[in-house]
Amino acid sequence: MLIACSSNIKIGWHEANSLERKRAHCATLGGELSKPFGAEAGEVIELMCDVTVEKGTLSVRLVAPDGERLWEETFDQSDEVSVTVTAPDDGLYTLRIAGNRTGGGFDIAWNVGEQ
Repeated sequence: MLIACSSNIKIGWHEANSLERKRAHCATLGGELSKPFGAEAGEVIELMCDVTVEKGTLSVRLVAPDGERLWEETFDQSDEVSVTVTAPDDGLYTLRIAGNRTGGGFDIAWNVGEQ
């Protein structure tokens, strides 16, 4: 199955999501996915990333409501990463996942809470 919308390409795409988790596996991903979630100033955002990269690269980025990048990592091999960031403002934060001819998958969970 091939799905193309705007500049996104998803081949062999299998996805399972919840309110605080985004998981997918694919033969090829090209383009960007996003998942917004709310946080208040001073709350801690904890990201847990389990990434499998069989080809290409996968970038994961956390963006604040004002567009500032709070954290970003590009994976060219499989890895597990946990990061904790303090929310600078109230509002919608966005998790952006970008594939560059990526084959593999990801399981990214987040938790928002007080320090």
